[in-house]
Amino acid sequence: MIISEQYYEIIKYRGIIELFYTSGQYIGGAESLMDYFNFKGQERSCPSCVGRWLLERNEDIKNYERNM
Repeated sequence: MIISEQYYEIIKYRGIIELFYTSGQYIGGAESLMDYFNFKGQERSCPSCVGRWLLERNEDIKNYERNM
């Protein structure tokens, strides 16, 4: 479960996250969010790892909004 502060950071990247969720395309632009969540190193250069991470952030958004 994410906290409000994390939600408000993630939501800034909603368009990028939703594009990946619907099309499977990561167009870039979420590097600052990755830094915020300390998602670094080899995982960041692994397309399937980035994809999984983006899908997790999409779930974070949905769960947070459902609970509010």
